[in-house]
Amino acid sequence: MRRMRQICFVAIALLIAAQAFASDKMFMAYNVSAQTMQAVVQSNTSFRAMVTFTQSNPNGYIGSTTLDQVESSETWAEAIIRPSASDNAPGISGGAHNVITATAQLFNASNELLNTLQATDTLYVEANRDESGLQYGYGNERDVMMPDSVRLNTSFCAHIVHGTYVIPVVCDVHVPGIVDPRSVEVFVMNGCSNPGHCLVDCQPIDWSLFSWHIRSLSNCRIYLTMAYCGADTGCICIWRSDRELPVEMTGFSALAGDSRVLLNWGTGSESNLQEFRITRSEQPNDGYTTVARVNARNSATGANYSWTDNSVANGATYYYKLHVAEVSGHVAVYNINGQDVIAEATPHVGQQVPEVFALEQNYPNPFNSQTSFRFALPAAEHVTLKVFDMLGREVATVVDKNMQPNFYSVNWSADGLAAGLYLYRFTAGEFTQTKKLLYIK
Repeated sequence: MRRMRQICFVAIALLIAAQAFASDKMFMAYNVSAQTMQAVVQSNTSFRAMVTFTQSNPNGYIGSTTLDQVESSETWAEAIIRPSASDNAPGISGGAHNVITATAQLFNASNELLNTLQATDTLYVEANRDESGLQYGYGNERDVMMPDSVRLNTSFCAHIVHGTYVIPVVCDVHVPGIVDPRSVEVFVMNGCSNPGHCLVDCQPIDWSLFSWHIRSLSNCRIYLTMAYCGADTGCICIWRSDRELPVEMTGFSALAGDSRVLLNWGTGSESNLQEFRITRSEQPNDGYTTVARVNARNSATGANYSWTDNSVANGATYYYKLHVAEVSGHVAVYNINGQDVIAEATPHVGQQVPEVFALEQNYPNPFNSQTSFRFALPAAEHVTLKVFDMLGREVATVVDKNMQPNFYSVNWSADGLAAGLYLYRFTAGEFTQTKKLLYIK
């Protein structure tokens, strides 16, 4: 393990030196499941790359091979070595190591040599899972926990040890030309203690022995590639947030009742939306299924929405996510800085939820000094509650703020006012109601 760690560290040192020389980068990654070695080259200028693979153990089955670039754009080139069928039974014994070296020569359009990069990776020969033969790996896969892919608006606390990792990034281009797949924003952070993305108590890695980048190939193939040279297990947080919702959201909440859950959400503006989709799960992190679809109004000034889930059981906790479906076909989950917004509710027997806007008579009435106003909000709204004298002059503002759906009771003191008859007006969105109160001393 120490030898593996040292060799990998040298590879990163060579990589850093190359980057400092010409802003060119070279990165090696071995996909254990596919048994393929990949060398990725990046440059700030157009280039052609010639990549050569060599191995330290002559009995290994990577072999000594030279390839022209396999995939390229203006800034990327990738070469992949796949062992041939006849070489899949290597003459190297289990437990042995094999150091694979990739050397890349970069040429311009005139075939002039621009730069030479080199990186190495150490592989470990072990038995296949089905014990049918030998394969390359790192000998530590049991300690690794990685996502199978990086999806839009998701986060994952990954556990890694010495090795290289290639994780597909889901391409969300539903209509060609709308989104450049190279513009995806995937981030990797040391440790998982960020409450905005990953919140797990685990040991961070040695960041000086870690490197990562995103590569985008043709046909919307995008990958997160990482390498870590530390011997001890550590955790990193991977998250993605590269698309803004085509709607300005003002909130999403769940209110539990008796055998039902009232869901409310609001928008400040909408455009080119088809519908909102609600998914539900009894686990906060997975297992979500669609339970409702609500048509979008596409109001330039926004709108408020609500939906009641009547297929729930008292005593169970439910988790909800709100998804926005565009006319183009793209669907994104409501998130804040890449973190999914989850509304949680636990229905109980006898628990009520408001169904209509309502204002009750203040109590007590008549009152001396203090009284209470009760009102019901079935949807999120900006609420005002003001008191006027009989000449229509405003004498007090009791409430003036945005409020979520629920039943409310607000206390108010009339100290400083003259005894007599007053009016109080309650406004929530388009709903307005006025009642009288009597203040006595």
